[in-house]
Amino acid sequence: MKRIYSFLTFLLMLTAANVQGQLFLELDGTYLAPIALNQDNYGFSEMDYAYRSGYQGGLGIGYGFGLVHHVQVGIYYSAQGVDYANTFKEVLHEKSVKLDYLHIPVLYRLVSSDVSSGRIGTRFSLAVGPYFGILLNSNIDWALDGDAVSMAQFHMSQNRNPNIAEIKTMLGADGNPEDYSTLFESLDIGLTGSLGVRSYFTEELFLNAEVIAGFGFQDINSEPWRYDNSQGEYKKTQNLFGGIRIGLGYFFSGKE
Repeated sequence: MKRIYSFLTFLLMLTAANVQGQLFLELDGTYLAPIALNQDNYGFSEMDYAYRSGYQGGLGIGYGFGLVHHVQVGIYYSAQGVDYANTFKEVLHEKSVKLDYLHIPVLYRLVSSDVSSGRIGTRFSLAVGPYFGILLNSNIDWALDGDAVSMAQFHMSQNRNPNIAEIKTMLGADGNPEDYSTLFESLDIGLTGSLGVRSYFTEELFLNAEVIAGFGFQDINSEPWRYDNSQGEYKKTQNLFGGIRIGLGYFFSGKE
């Protein structure tokens, strides 16, 4: 984590020290549709996905090398997670996983441009790069037929989890983990990108509208909680998200 902070500090210092007039800031908001590939249900029967929405919000800091090529770092609060629901023997089982990250994408952005006209009009925009997700908060809500229950009660339901005896040894007196963050890795690393348009209102003020997507390379489950599924195999759980981002930005310059 210290390396990430050091890299961001270095990038900002380098940007500020470079050719003046190319620095820009962008205030971004994103409607997010997050999901997790390969659920880890700790040995309980696998469940169907239920729709969940999320969001990202924060600041983008970038530098333009001319009109076309840009580099950009985002610092976003990202509300992610995944919901599941299934009916087993006429009992509705629901599981809602909440994962909040400090989401830091490091992007190369390509903006189509007519060099003769400068920053004016609407341009196509493509961005791609790695992201780093630092877990800030996590929680899991469990329910049976709409009633909130503990993790222990959920996994004892209908004797569907052969690992319940071991799992109970890792839970507190209330049947839940003392801290849900122990179930998840603190860092997620992946690839993200976007495709959209950038509209210039003036030489300095612009609006970004784009479709984004991201895929995590890391297993988000912490090692003690990596249980085989009902088929006797374990598959790592990876973050996956898509969304629509709107950003209002400002170049600290006139023409390039």
